[in-house]
Amino acid sequence: SYIRRKLAMKLYREMKEHRFKMLNIIARFCQIRYRGWKGRLRVRTIREAIRQKLMNDSATIIQAGIRGWIERKRHVQRKRQRELLYNQSAIIAQTFWRGQRARVEYFAMRKELRNKAALDVQRMYRGMRGRR
Repeated sequence: SYIRRKLAMKLYREMKEHRFKMLNIIARFCQIRYRGWKGRLRVRTIREAIRQKLMNDSATIIQAGIRGWIERKRHVQRKRQRELLYNQSAIIAQTFWRGQRARVEYFAMRKELRNKAALDVQRMYRGMRGRR
């Protein structure tokens, strides 16, 4: 009975140690799986943040390029409108100047013709008076 007791106690101790080892193995396995899952989750989160930042940066670069292109087009349009306005202003000024000059020449010519006509009338009158 003493020997059976010792054997039973030894068997119990071995079973307890075996159970403890199995629990350690299971605990390590669970920890390994959990830490792996946690690490993959963290890496996925970091990758997603990097991808999101890259997308935002790409979108910003694209938007900046498009805005610059639009502004360059607007600038060219404004420049053309300014040139057109300057050309129209020059044409208006030239038209006004030519009209003014033509009017002055016309009135001078008219005055000259009137004087010439008056001189012709006077000459004819004086010629008739002289022949009488």
